[in-house]
Amino acid sequence: MIYRAHFGFLLLASALFLATFFPSYALAESPTWEGGKKYALIVGIDDYQNDGVVDLHYATSDAKLLQDVLIKEGKFPKENIFLLTSDSKGESDQPFLTNIVFRLEWLKEIVGPGDTLVFYFAGHGVSLDKETFLLTEEADQRSKGTLMISSLRGSILNDLLKNAGAQNTLVFLDACRNDPTVSRGDGSNLLSPALSRGLVFTPLPAIDPQLERNTATIFACSEGERSWEWADQQHGFFTYYLAEAFRQGAFEPNGLATLGSLSAYLRDNVSKTALRETNHKQTPMMRYEGPGPENWVLARRANGVQDPKDAIAAQERSQLIARAEAAEFEAKKSAAQVSALQAQEDVNGAEREVLVRQNDLLKAQQGGGDVALAAEELEFAQDNLKLAKENIEASQRRLSASVGSHKEAAIRLQTSEVAEQVAVLFGNQSGESETIRELKERLTGLESQLADLYEEKRVTVERAIKAERQLAALESQLALKWEGRALGKRPTRRTKREDLWRVVDPGAEEADSL
Repeated sequence: MIYRAHFGFLLLASALFLATFFPSYALAESPTWEGGKKYALIVGIDDYQNDGVVDLHYATSDAKLLQDVLIKEGKFPKENIFLLTSDSKGESDQPFLTNIVFRLEWLKEIVGPGDTLVFYFAGHGVSLDKETFLLTEEADQRSKGTLMISSLRGSILNDLLKNAGAQNTLVFLDACRNDPTVSRGDGSNLLSPALSRGLVFTPLPAIDPQLERNTATIFACSEGERSWEWADQQHGFFTYYLAEAFRQGAFEPNGLATLGSLSAYLRDNVSKTALRETNHKQTPMMRYEGPGPENWVLARRANGVQDPKDAIAAQERSQLIARAEAAEFEAKKSAAQVSALQAQEDVNGAEREVLVRQNDLLKAQQGGGDVALAAEELEFAQDNLKLAKENIEASQRRLSASVGSHKEAAIRLQTSEVAEQVAVLFGNQSGESETIRELKERLTGLESQLADLYEEKRVTVERAIKAERQLAALESQLALKWEGRALGKRPTRRTKREDLWRVVDPGAEEADSL
């Protein structure tokens, strides 16, 4: 889709606007992120040395994206960020186990009681015999023994982070992208309870009783799910929206982005976009310990509170995107309706052909004609009818999915229109009027409708995919059966198989599987 890069922002435009202009509480100023020095160790591994471990696509680019956003938005000094990626030139910057352990031990001597430490890992993670492992670049998972000496054990990572003694420790883990074994590299590597438990950071008591510790581990997905990569953006969904959260999405009315607002933004955007793009669930999960995630300040907008003019401009942009999306899905729905009608015409034509061939066979039997040829032509016509009926079933499923997508786009357009009205009214008034309160209630109702539509769309997409696969299988079977025999004319399929993916857009993995 042309507008896919901006779609995640559109999905939450109204919710973020309400958070901006109708805060339910005043966020306390907190020095926890800003009071001391900031350090980060960022690891991204695409290119695994062992042939038994599947390479990844965007872990390195994710790591570099986070480094960039921590410097620009989180105000981390560049010299305090240590980046270990597969494409690093220096030997000490390679994502080897020894380099990761050395850097964490080095940080232990540098990080002070009031400081902040971020650890980010994008790569493979596995659990074995209730132990957890992050697969470093030289990882060898042929056995538990080889894993223990070539990968970063979760317990060791926890101990290293504890010993660093930072007041604020934030861990980001994107370690369940797919099955790391070569034999099942395209399969699922779901986040298991054992893996998540083994990687949750648990701190030591605070060194200074006046400085209560903040510790959080944020996983790219929830237990029973896996983390997906977004080919269009050349990043994982998780890190793409992690960067967007720091840039704009997680800021509260007072110009602060907190751990609480970050977590909410990630759950909303990653889950909705991953479902739309891949037809799979991916819901980031946070484990937190401290005085309250809403008091942990991650970033500060330079000018404090957002200018109402900027909010109005943002809503105008989101409405333009919503209009384009609505028009696109209107056209797709119309095309799907035409395809369904054409598929019905094909069925009617195939039924007429069967009647003709039945009559020809009867004449051949009665008049001494070529009965074998007539019988073969009748069988061919019957197979054509079977294919046409399977095609109409797939066409109806495509239409159902297209109608659902169009309905969803229409409600998003309504949401963006109402949000813009609120932005304009709020920008011209000193407080919240009755009209604004009514519009706010309407926004809440529209968002509830969108939530219901997501589940409905998921079901229709799955049915459309199943019907299309059945059609493709039958088409291949009949093509093989009648190969080389020029009997009659097969009914034309007016809809190509790719049309399904343009309508329901479940992601490249599903499309490639056909």
